[in-house]
Amino acid sequence: MMFTGNHKYFWGKFMSILGLVAITACSTTKFVPRDRYLLSDTKITIEGDKKNIKKSDIEPFLRQRANTRFLNLFKFQLWLYNLSSSDTNQWISSWLRKIGENPSIYDPFVTEQTRQQIGYFLEEQGYFNARVTDSVKIKGQKIKLYLKVYTGKPRYIGKVQYIFEDSDIENIVQADSSKSLLKTGDRLQLNVLQNERVRIETTLRNAGYFSFTRDYVSFQIDTFSDPVLTNITVLIKNIRQVNSLGQEELKRHYRYKIGNIQVWVDNQRTSDTLAYRVDSIMYDIVTIGNTTYFFRNAIAVRPHTLHSNIFLRPNAYYRQADVEETYKRLSALRLFKFINIGFVENRSDSLLTDSVHLIDCKIQLSLQKYQSYQTEFEITSRVGLGVTGNINYQHRNLLKGGETFSVKINGSTETVKSTQSFQFKNTLELGTEITLSVPQLLVPFLSSRFEQRYYPRTNFTTSYNFLRRIQYTNQIFNASYGFSWSANPLTSIRLNLAEMNYIRILRLDSSFYQNITNTYLKKSFEDHLINLSSISLLYTNQQGDKNIPFRYLRLSTEFAGNSTALLLRALGTQPDPDGSYRLFQIRFAQYAKFDVDFRQYFPIGQNHKIVFRMLTGIAYPYGNSTSIPFEKQYFAGGANSMRGWQLRSLGPGAYTDTIKVSFPDKTGDLKIEANAEVRLKMFWKLEGAIFWDVGNIWSINQYDNRKNAIFHLNSFVQQLAINSGIGLRFNFSFFIIRIDLGLKMRDPSKTTNPWIIRSFNWGELLNPTIGIGYPF
Repeated sequence: MMFTGNHKYFWGKFMSILGLVAITACSTTKFVPRDRYLLSDTKITIEGDKKNIKKSDIEPFLRQRANTRFLNLFKFQLWLYNLSSSDTNQWISSWLRKIGENPSIYDPFVTEQTRQQIGYFLEEQGYFNARVTDSVKIKGQKIKLYLKVYTGKPRYIGKVQYIFEDSDIENIVQADSSKSLLKTGDRLQLNVLQNERVRIETTLRNAGYFSFTRDYVSFQIDTFSDPVLTNITVLIKNIRQVNSLGQEELKRHYRYKIGNIQVWVDNQRTSDTLAYRVDSIMYDIVTIGNTTYFFRNAIAVRPHTLHSNIFLRPNAYYRQADVEETYKRLSALRLFKFINIGFVENRSDSLLTDSVHLIDCKIQLSLQKYQSYQTEFEITSRVGLGVTGNINYQHRNLLKGGETFSVKINGSTETVKSTQSFQFKNTLELGTEITLSVPQLLVPFLSSRFEQRYYPRTNFTTSYNFLRRIQYTNQIFNASYGFSWSANPLTSIRLNLAEMNYIRILRLDSSFYQNITNTYLKKSFEDHLINLSSISLLYTNQQGDKNIPFRYLRLSTEFAGNSTALLLRALGTQPDPDGSYRLFQIRFAQYAKFDVDFRQYFPIGQNHKIVFRMLTGIAYPYGNSTSIPFEKQYFAGGANSMRGWQLRSLGPGAYTDTIKVSFPDKTGDLKIEANAEVRLKMFWKLEGAIFWDVGNIWSINQYDNRKNAIFHLNSFVQQLAINSGIGLRFNFSFFIIRIDLGLKMRDPSKTTNPWIIRSFNWGELLNPTIGIGYPF
């Protein structure tokens, strides 16, 4: 490339100015006092047991850290801070300090605190002879801190002995001894000892020992008999009391049975339930078994609904697990803003035997408002970029049994850009949805034990949607009946036992219709019914906002048309000339569909993250269908998929569309996609990203006449598209605006030279997208 004199002058001036700015701002110690030092880095060295103690274990105890490095190379936020002036009244200086990071000034006192904290941590991990030393290296006004951790040899658990002062307690704990956390040969760790105390407490509280706490469990640790092995004696003590003479007496722990149970449903009082007494205005009282329900303002919740969610029963031994289960089940009803379960000893008939006492249970339930209205507006990016508005009404106790009734009205519009020019068109979606969710299984073939274990809900839904896309306009009528429940704290399942969809085509774009007229896809854009059953499983081990690795897995499958086909054949219904059947004179779809979405999240330090996603799905038509309904087909490209391509512009396979369309709508029956994204915290609300996407869609239909569109096991790898890219995210907590710039690297439609990155045709290679939220 040749530069003219003017060009050379311009670039020379530009580089000079840039260099001057860099020189004036590169002084990282600009705001460091003369007698202090900037902490430039902290180096940790582990000496000893490097297998069990790693740098990542030590880093959380650093009380002082060097300034953040962007991409682990450049202290960008400190650089921004140093661009400010000492006059903070200037808005630019104030803003730079707000988005930047003030210099980390070295403090020897904080270093000493760090050494102590690391030492405490190592001792808790069984390293009783550990040492932590520190040293520094000074260069100018910068200081580098070196921490050297000498772990020494850890101590291991030797002989474990349990001593009981109560034989009844001994029998219960020893019967559960296989679950002891103290194993001979394991490394001695303080948290294991604490967890063993909790285990013993839980075991006894689930066996009727209501007043037993972990404070009655103590340890005697012998570190002198052996230099490596530590003998542990676990003491389970009785109650110590001082009598009137000042002498200490031992008292056995009592086991407790549940006496009377009272449930107070009151949306006015907030005082402790144990002080409640029946008064003249408490006029609705219902008794089920030996459980009494008190309602202050008439019966707001059906007593049998409450009774089925309370697991405490009179004359049964107290169990902490029953109390916790009762809390969970009552909370799951979503009716109460406050739940308190209290116990008081029954003084009138307290002593049943020498060791068994009675306790009465009083449960206070403070009702919350049942009805709510909510209006929502949000930016969306499903097919383009636009806005959505929702009006929601909800009633949480429609039939006095915790039934949730909701009505949702929504409208959205998005703008889609042409692939050929800067032409834009708008989509429109209007809809309403009515849902009734009942907190029990309304199905005859599952037992009540299933309800007690999994908190299921039965869901009835009906909806209507008007959808105007670039290529078509349709209406969708939906009705479904199904269930949802939690298999465990990490896994939720949703089963739609029956779902009916009627899709009515109102308009087809003329050019789009011409493109599909002579293809098998034509039947996908006719009026049709979808009668299906589906099940989906969602698993995630994410723990709130904790900065730890976690994974996400979603599995789903659905089958459509099978029961309808069997019914029509059994009734002797005559098929159409092409062999297909109709229900109510409308063709119905018959297919099977399977989807897998797996994601893995890895934090990098405190501010960055690497995320991987593997997405695959397949839909197979059979019986009454030769193609998958268009709304069930797969597509690739756009803000949340292959970001080097615009929405629905990639695939299927190596198919090359000879007709250039402004708004493509390429779909397939099979999708394979893998994504990797490095997410980087930059400064202020700004985050950066580097990403790679690999994938495509294919057809598996024998009637598809598009060249190179059908999936073949021996050639699909050569038909994978590849793109990379960079992005910016503006993270405002409640929503994220995402700008990505995808770069096509490999385009399978270019069969002669798929690695189009070599062309350096940036107009063809680059694809900007705007999205809301993270792509995955």
